[in-house]
Amino acid sequence: MKYLALLIFIFSQLTAGLQDLNSYQARFTQTIMNTEASRLTYEGTFSAKKPHYALWVYTKPLPKSVYLLDDEITIIEPELEQVIRQKNSSNFSLFKLFNHAQKKDDNLYVTTIGAITYTLKTEGEVLKSLHYRDEFENDVTITFSHCQPNAPLGRTDFTITFPEDYDIINQ
Repeated sequence: MKYLALLIFIFSQLTAGLQDLNSYQARFTQTIMNTEASRLTYEGTFSAKKPHYALWVYTKPLPKSVYLLDDEITIIEPELEQVIRQKNSSNFSLFKLFNHAQKKDDNLYVTTIGAITYTLKTEGEVLKSLHYRDEFENDVTITFSHCQPNAPLGRTDFTITFPEDYDIINQ
């Protein structure tokens, strides 16, 4: 759960050139490999809008939606018929990631925030991938495709909806 929250914080804000991005949409493949070389792969779509809106819609292997709206994270798990809400107590963001990143070559940036080193690969204003090792020693790689920098997103694109009979867990 912690690595998921960290991913949400990272993508809660984006920058273009990377300074000029106001929003971003893409498809993603997230691969997590643990220390025993066991691999988990997730797929879905990602949307983000300044200042603090992000939405991960996981489609494989199971459906799940993860919203970051201002200072709250909401995770909707249809298979479990539950909604988990928790405060976003971190000030970590992709702005911070890019502001601290050092350019290694034309399309490669590296930064360390806290105890985690992040490697970002770009093509112009397009973020193509992000790699890091999380606090559990898992190697996490997120690859983006069908990227749309400055996609026309509004606040309503981040409206949380779920069936009213779902259990709500406040953490």
